[in-house]
Formats: sequence, structure tokens, C-alpha cells
Amino acid sequence: MMYKTFSGKTMGTTYSVKIADTFKEPAELDKAIAEILGGIDAKMSTYKPDSEVCRFNAFRQSGISFPVSQETAEAVQAALEVSRQTNGAFDITVAPLVDLWGFGPKTVNKPLHILAAESAKIKERIGYQKLSVHKETQVIPAASFALKKSQADLTIDLSAIAKGYGVDKVAEYLDGKGYKNYMIEVGGEIRCRGKKTAAADWLIGIEKPVVSAGTDGVQRTFVLRDRSMATSGDYRQERFIDGKRVSHFIDPRTGLPTQFGTDSLEVLASVTVFAGDCMTADAWATALSVLGVQHTPEALQLNVLYLFRQGNSIREVQTGNF
Repeated sequence: MMYKTFSGKTMGTTYSVKIADTFKEPAELDKAIAEILGGIDAKMSTYKPDSEVCRFNAFRQSGISFPVSQETAEAVQAALEVSRQTNGAFDITVAPLVDLWGFGPKTVNKPLHILAAESAKIKERIGYQKLSVHKETQVIPAASFALKKSQADLTIDLSAIAKGYGVDKVAEYLDGKGYKNYMIEVGGEIRCRGKKTAAADWLIGIEKPVVSAGTDGVQRTFVLRDRSMATSGDYRQERFIDGKRVSHFIDPRTGLPTQFGTDSLEVLASVTVFAGDCMTADAWATALSVLGVQHTPEALQLNVLYLFRQGNSIREVQTGNF
């Protein structure tokens, strides 16, 4: 097999697409991949003022259809389904709480008791139940899509699902072109098909969730063939408030971070989900970081690797069949 890599930047991170097939016109592939991912970023970014998401967030009218592309509608609909399946543990309207606890673009220096009190008030402003997706046939052009909010200041953030969605869209394009052996990675979310070479599978490493000198590295390596994986971890985005380590995973149901503690306590450091499509893996990696191992839905048949950290020691817990 021939081997070709296409890479670039998108969604505030990087992407890499490796194709292990005989192919034609690499320049066309390079352009198509960049356009697919760039198009999704242009629609779902929370940093580009003219994106559909940013314009919807600035649209302060409740009960009115806001036109969006099919791509944005699909991502929002998928997110709402995970929200329903988790009773709100996954919620794309949670950004105001994320910002409150200091994990947004602004620095926050407030004591825990003040943050906890403010979170109770902000929690009333969020909620996936206040968001809906519609296929419009009258108010806006036929067969187009729209979002509606029941609260005027409701906002959304698709960062927990957009990268996985982008991976799947690139895979859909490559499948349509007849490619059967590839690896697609966007910001650490990965989907593989076929093999790397005739004699070798795609091997994907999961990072050891410890950030300290001499301890970074790979915790586990998995063969990834005809499936996707996504990892969500807090070890690079934690902060300390009143001397306590605070997780950046915010439970929308309580308005509070999922974990408070110190290095002496065991914490859930990362969750890796394996699924058929990358959008599912991406969303559920975030959802299960909030829910925890005891609440992994058996009916979804997800394969999950939980990594718990205590100091520099790592404990693994697996669910499903690897």
C-alpha cells in the first residue's frame, strides 16, 4: 500500500489524515479534507463571530426559528439525544457554568463559596430542554433547518461533539471515494478503517494522564480497525481554588465541578470511549467524565476505558469488550 498524510489546523487544534491506499490526485484530497473541516469550523465555532453558533448565541429571541445548516442541525440533534440519555449530564448549553468556574476565556479569582452560590443562579439559565431542532418548510426556505430556544439568553457550545462530527464527515467523504484503509484524527478524536499496511493494524496510544516531569507517556495501546475512539481528560485543564484541585468537568445538573480534591485522593483523570462513529465517542467521552464508571449505560454497548489517578499512580477500569 502507498502511504500519504494530509494535515493542517482546524477547530482551534490540528488534524491528520493518513491514507494507506493507492490513490490519485493528492492535491484534490488535501483540498477536500481542508474544506470539509473548515466548513464545519465555520459553522460551529464559538470564536468566529459569523459562525452559525455565534450568531445563534447572539440571537436573543425565544420561540423564533433561527436558520442553520444541516450540519449544525445534525450535531445539535445528536447532542440533545445524548443529553436525554444522560438526564442532562451532557449539555451543550453549559458554557456559562464553565466560564463561571474559570475554564472559559476569562480568568476567575473567586472563593469556592461565592462560586457555588453563583452557580445555583446560573444553572437556572441553562438546560438542553430549552433548545430544539426543527425542519422548516414555511418560515424559511423549504427543507432547511432551524434552532429554537425557549429562553432568550440561552447559548450553545458544540466543542464536545464538533471534532468527532468532523472526523465522521471526512470518513464519509473518503468512503465515497472508495478508500478502505485510513486513519483520521482531529484534536485527538480518531476514526480508523482497514489497516495501516498489509501486515500492520492502526495502533493508537492513550496518553498517561499525569502531568509531571518524567511521567508523561502512553498508558495503553489499542488496535483500531473500523471504529472510532475519543478521550476526555481533566489533567491538563484543572485549576486550584482555595487550595483544592477542581476538575474542569462541570455537572450541568448541579452546576458544580464533578471533582474537588488533592493529590492524595483518587480522581477520575480520563475517559476513552470506543464506538462505531466518532461523534458518538466524542460526546460520550465527555458525558461519562461527568457520570463516572458506575453510570455507563449498558444498553448503548459502549467500550470504555476509565483511568483513575492518585498522585502518579494510575488505575484502569474497563467496561464492554475490547
